[in-house]
Amino acid sequence: MSLESITLNNIHFGNTFNVWKGSDSTGLFSEQFMPENEVQSESVLGQNGAYFFNQIYKPRVFNIPLFGEHLTKDMIKKLQQTLSFNTPKKLIYDTSPHKFIWVNINGEIDWRYVWTQDKYYNDLYNVLFELPLIALDPFYYSYYTSLDNYDYYNDIHSVFAQEAMDFGNKGIPSNIITNITSGTNFDIYNHGNMEAQLIIGLKGSGKNINIINNNTSKQCIISNMVNEGILINGQKGQITDGEIVNGQIINVHSLKTGLFDGDFIELQSGYNNFSITGTDLDLQSVSFLFRHTYI
Repeated sequence: MSLESITLNNIHFGNTFNVWKGSDSTGLFSEQFMPENEVQSESVLGQNGAYFFNQIYKPRVFNIPLFGEHLTKDMIKKLQQTLSFNTPKKLIYDTSPHKFIWVNINGEIDWRYVWTQDKYYNDLYNVLFELPLIALDPFYYSYYTSLDNYDYYNDIHSVFAQEAMDFGNKGIPSNIITNITSGTNFDIYNHGNMEAQLIIGLKGSGKNINIINNNTSKQCIISNMVNEGILINGQKGQITDGEIVNGQIINVHSLKTGLFDGDFIELQSGYNNFSITGTDLDLQSVSFLFRHTYI
């Protein structure tokens, strides 16, 4: 069984500390397959049972067993520094480098160790410990966004190119639609197995611009735009001016809520068929910025 490590707080534990994921007594690695879920319901006095409203995923709480070999005191100090953070950091497994999850340290960290010295009398430690983590957002996200172009297609393509080809040989569609002057249909692909939140960037002109995800029937309308950029930010629930250039959001100055009506559209797992209609359409581009989202 090959050694597997993790990257946390942008530091790869194997390369920096010689710290690796451990296994249980059977020699198998352990990983949380599904987070705990919660059924939301309400009972009514005098009635049997309860009314179902929703089922949600709760924060992930999990431990990662780790072992380190020949850690010096300086390496231990650096490791303590790496594990001291107050805001969520990206956790990446060696076996899934295309995705990450936001985590915080969740409790104290103890370890068991064996102390030795090398021929120069430097202190060395072989250690065993568990990393207690909590992910308030229980989902994993693709490391590169849908608009990271070269990196996106090199990193993500290797993961799901064949899977995409299996869907009727459609391949992987572009996430930027250009030169829209009349009603049009196209596909957007979410490799994740959960809904992905979208930021839609429109650049150009048009009236009553209607964007529809035909898979979900969710739609939104921009009533009017004239030679400008509009962002429909489903991640923040905001409509603003601004543009998406080379995968980056720029020129955001003010809210544009009066122009918007409808839903903040999400992507289902797999192919999503979209339609764009409107009058006096002259859209230079419509960009779909998202991360593939996994449970």
